[in-house]
Amino acid sequence: MTLGFRMKMKAKSTRHWLAACFVIGLILYFWWLISKITLLESQNKVFKTQLKYSQYNTLVKKISVDSVTTYEVPVIPDAVGTLCETVHIALVLKYSCYNAEGYLSQVQWIRNSHYSGIYALVKLLFPDILPDSISQAIVLDSDLTFLCDVAELWAMFRNMTDDQFIGLVENESNWYYTNKPNRWPALGRGYNTGVMLLDLKKIRTTTDWTRLWRDAVNENIKRLNYTTLADQDVINAIIKNQPHNTLELSSEVQHQNP
Repeated sequence: MTLGFRMKMKAKSTRHWLAACFVIGLILYFWWLISKITLLESQNKVFKTQLKYSQYNTLVKKISVDSVTTYEVPVIPDAVGTLCETVHIALVLKYSCYNAEGYLSQVQWIRNSHYSGIYALVKLLFPDILPDSISQAIVLDSDLTFLCDVAELWAMFRNMTDDQFIGLVENESNWYYTNKPNRWPALGRGYNTGVMLLDLKKIRTTTDWTRLWRDAVNENIKRLNYTTLADQDVINAIIKNQPHNTLELSSEVQHQNP
């Protein structure tokens, strides 16, 4: 057997081996892709179950083409191009986007050490950013996981008195109890703003919300220099001065990391 013939046989064998590896890799890729699609579909079914609409608890009521009532969720992205961190919002929800960029100047003057920067203060602007057609809103941090039907949260708006326009869960940490110079005022342990019920209609008609949070900032920013927990610091300072406006939600509503 000549050297040239051996080299041809070796090259042919190598090509067959590479082709076999490619086919096996392709099969494994499609298997992985199918498993991911199956996982997303199963998660989608779970999320749809969790987000069943309650006819007594309305955010924005829409009737889809198949006559199934669904949520429309207002989304306020932190910047253009960062609308969704996962595909779930596209799979499960109807959503509307509201651009917060034009409102940022209202909170830009507040010195803030939060890792999210100025966007961590945007919750203070929701009554201005969201349209008047939205009278109530549930505000949720993006890192939350739902363990029950969101309709249970909507039902809690009915527990508010005429004076109450914000609902929160008490903080489980001792952050505001700590005697450190950068702690903002709070009532007891303070409240966690990761889950908030906002009665926007009451906020707009019964109080001057902008003046409330601006006064809270001005009263404390000179002494404390900056906010550490951004909107949570400011909202707790408001509640410290006006506790009657707050509905304290059960700790079962929001399980917090210690």
